[in-house]
Amino acid sequence: MSGTLRDALGRTVPLDPEPRRILALVPSVTRCLFDLGVGARVVGRTDYCTEPREAVQTLPRVGGPKTVSVDRVLALAPELVLADAEENQRDQVAALERRGLRVYVALPRTLELVAGFLRDLAALVRRPQARRWADELTGASAPAPAPPVPVACLVWKSPYIAAAPDTLPHAVLTAAGGSNVVAPQADRRYPEITAAALARARPRVILLPDDPYPFSATDAAELQAAVPGATAVCIPGQWVSWYGSRMVESLQGLTRSLDPFR
Repeated sequence: MSGTLRDALGRTVPLDPEPRRILALVPSVTRCLFDLGVGARVVGRTDYCTEPREAVQTLPRVGGPKTVSVDRVLALAPELVLADAEENQRDQVAALERRGLRVYVALPRTLELVAGFLRDLAALVRRPQARRWADELTGASAPAPAPPVPVACLVWKSPYIAAAPDTLPHAVLTAAGGSNVVAPQADRRYPEITAAALARARPRVILLPDDPYPFSATDAAELQAAVPGATAVCIPGQWVSWYGSRMVESLQGLTRSLDPFR
């Protein structure tokens, strides 16, 4: 295979040579590579790349997604680095490129962009299975037929931070049959929100992922007391923040969680 493709930032990324040493700077993409059967090519991980648990334990670490050590990455000599425009720092990605590394950058704010990433990944690592995942995700992305459930999805506490439109959690909850009650504030796609403001937004369901903030049953009880008429539901954070090979399963799980409130 020869040629190039354009990543989410419009950058040209060559397809050749086929990469035999790969480094993903995003937890969900690391797992995706193992799901594709190219885990033997993965040469390292970030501190938060925890899946598949046994397979990644012995991989050398390069720091957190936002604190990547350029020197550690260079020492691993990857032939392809997979990065994320929101999870990783732009200056660190640029430094890797200046040192001659091939870097592909994703920006998965919609399910369509996730599907596009999967198709690109299929071409980059020569695994057509990723293209089939993209097709399955496209087929599963139509809004649920039932009336949408008013939903708020929180991602942090102290202060509360919620996912507004133009974010991956918004795209997932919309495809699962939810209607996001949180609006962006001053162009912030993840705005801070108080419990009082959340109550005025009148969500029927408040989603509490366990990642990046580990929301618990105690947090759910506090929010239900502060937001009358809402039910707080704890969910796996991977359902709304991890993209790649298992997004159809994530959509199905979230849809089932919202079904009782339709």
